[in-house]
Parts: sequence; structure tokens; C-alpha cells
Amino acid sequence: MLCEEEYDPVTGQLLGAGCDDHAAAVTSTAAELHRAGIGHRLGFRTEVGHRLAGGFVQRADLVVRAPEAGVPVLLEVDRRSEDAHVLVAKLRRYWQWGRLLPKDAAKRIVDLVRSRPDAIDQLVDHDKRLWCRVYPPTGREGLVPVAFVFADTTEAKVANTVQVLEQPDRCYWMPRRYDTPYPKAVTVRDYRQRVSGQCCSSRRTVFT
Repeated sequence: MLCEEEYDPVTGQLLGAGCDDHAAAVTSTAAELHRAGIGHRLGFRTEVGHRLAGGFVQRADLVVRAPEAGVPVLLEVDRRSEDAHVLVAKLRRYWQWGRLLPKDAAKRIVDLVRSRPDAIDQLVDHDKRLWCRVYPPTGREGLVPVAFVFADTTEAKVANTVQVLEQPDRCYWMPRRYDTPYPKAVTVRDYRQRVSGQCCSSRRTVFT
């Protein structure tokens, strides 16, 4: 029987362990990825906590390393037991976590971020942030990739959920225009603050 540990969402303290279908879906997802050649047996971790500034702990159901890129992917496995707006909130928290500074960040950088709301986006490189100490740099623009995996559901339900995710979350995983005096001439987009996102059903990818 497969069991899943339950944690306090604020303190991160272990509350206990329960056996349910969600834990089985997470384990099954890891097995399917491994059979597909994605990740190795020691490259999977479950219930990985990411503590936000206010103390809330966002736990990824599964973290897998992509061997071809050498980077992690955070997976949220949903058996359609969570409302789409709950998934929106999760994506927002991962984006917020990707903007945090480490506790020993230089005072100059801390003061800069406190004095300018746009400093974390415009002036603080990713290698100065907390997430690059927890996970290896991706070598790509943007934050740690996040994927939503939908199990035991229909493609129509997945499509409906994706529609909800696309609208309010555009600022979290959609690129932005560069701040330039020539907006019509510069057509490339800024992906540096983007959460690389993907939504998948158990049968095929439906959104990237």
C-alpha cells in the first residue's frame, strides 16, 4: 500500500501519514517517467517543501531531474480533486519562491529589493536568488520548470482546467515585453522571470 506524508501548510511540521489514491498517482507518475527514460530511480523525490517568505510551505508532489538538461522539474499531480483555482495559487507560490533571496544575501542587494519593487526582476540575477542554491541553474531563461500532471481524467476536463490556468496566470508563465523606447521594433519577449510550465494528461501533452 502506498502512503503519503501530510504536513502543516504553515510550519511544515509532519502531521502524519495516510494512504490514498493521490499517493498512488504520484508514484505511478514517477514510474511512467522512468519507463519513458526521464529521470533515474534515485532522481525522484516526493513532497519536497519550498518555504515562502510568510512561512507557508508549498510542497511539490514530485521532483524529477531531467537527465538531458541536468535540471529539476517540479510536478503537481492532480486526480481532478483540486479546483483549477487551487492550481493557479500553487503556480503563483512557485513564482514567488523563485523570487526569494537567500538568508545570507548581500545587504546591498537586500536594501535594493526593499527600496525598489521592480529590483528583483530588473536588477537581481538568478544566481543571487535562493532557488539557484536549492537546484542547479537551468542554463535557460526563467525559473525552475513546473508541470501539472492530470491523472484519471478526460482530455476535455484537462482542457477546461488549462483555460483557467491560462487567464489569471499569464504573469507567472507568459513572457513579457522588454522595457524599451522602441516597442514596435523589439518583438522578442522576456522569459527571464517566467515559470516554465506544462500541463499533461496521462496520455498526451495538451499545453506548453
